[in-house]
Amino acid sequence: LDPAVARVQALTDLGRAAEAVASADQALAAAGGGDGGLADALLVARLRANIDLMPLDALLAEADGLVARLADAPDLADARARALLKAGRVDEAETAAAPLAALAGTLEMSGYFHDTLARIDLARGRTDAALRNLGRALALEPRLAKRYARQLSEQGYLPLSIQTANLVKALTRCFEERGQDCRVGG
Repeated sequence: LDPAVARVQALTDLGRAAEAVASADQALAAAGGGDGGLADALLVARLRANIDLMPLDALLAEADGLVARLADAPDLADARARALLKAGRVDEAETAAAPLAALAGTLEMSGYFHDTLARIDLARGRTDAALRNLGRALALEPRLAKRYARQLSEQGYLPLSIQTANLVKALTRCFEERGQDCRVGG
């Protein structure tokens, strides 16, 4: 993973979306269109960072433009599915996330992809599947643990620690008591 892309992803993960977008823009300007693979990765990372910043129509238009160029990129499928979920378009989000589900059990699968699948499961009322995907997300991407712990604590479900087993117990309690109203995710 290129350090510029990793920086954008890390800033996004920390909830510093505006800084992530600025970092992506700076790296794109420095790349000057020379490395198509790097530029494409930066554009997808920038799209993911923009999910909470851009108007939904503009975000989906940008995602659709990238899909035309990078149809098989799992990171793009993830960002597009997240944007569609934010728009409340669950059917389309599930369709957009189909390539992610197909990656389950492969080396290409990431914790963030499981997190997206869990969000779709929650929107569909499939709490057991959401819990499985959230557990897998934690196993593959330990950085999500702090975010999940904070979100659970804000809802009154303080995990004993950020260890996966304790988070899964708190998630289970939250889902059992609140169902779809239990909100967690990366």
